[in-house]
Amino acid sequence: MTDPSDIPRIKGAAFREFVLWYDRTHDGERLRRALARVPEAEREGLRPDAPALGVLASNWYSVALAGVLLDAVCEDRTADEQAAVARDGSRAVVDTMLTGVYRFLFERVSSPDRYARHIGRLWRQLHSTGDRKIHVTGPGEADSVIESWPGHHPLLCLVTMETMAAVYEAMRCREVTVARTACVSAGDPLCRARLRWTGPG
Repeated sequence: MTDPSDIPRIKGAAFREFVLWYDRTHDGERLRRALARVPEAEREGLRPDAPALGVLASNWYSVALAGVLLDAVCEDRTADEQAAVARDGSRAVVDTMLTGVYRFLFERVSSPDRYARHIGRLWRQLHSTGDRKIHVTGPGEADSVIESWPGHHPLLCLVTMETMAAVYEAMRCREVTVARTACVSAGDPLCRARLRWTGPG
């Protein structure tokens, strides 16, 4: 029998904001139909008729359940379209969260070097699995690595990369670009992304 503590989970805070954003800007019925197909015993309190499907910011949710919704987002979308959803959704989530309870945390890490030093602790605020590191490799360059991540989902991986870019933009970095260079979905042993920027300032 699986120990519940071993089940990969994500925190509801960012998950909720992504669902709210998607419902406002895309086909929210797609998410509701997907959730309705999940057996009620496995929904962890979520309901298709509730705002944000009932996702609560303070709760933790299994990635398997979140994956049902993320799969629905990806369905019938090209890789470029999925990347656009990840990019736009991540920026909306970061904008919302940095005006709320996470503002205090952000102010403590609001430079590329400090963000890199604290990324492991910040990651654990939102993910129960995975080892996250950012290495600033030179002026305006950093590598992001996530390994030992059984909670991986292809779209969640994209969202993670784009969230990082959005955070750097919030730190007033300019011309921020992020490119995935490895992913477990492609058979790699870890997920890696290369970030480049100018500034901040």
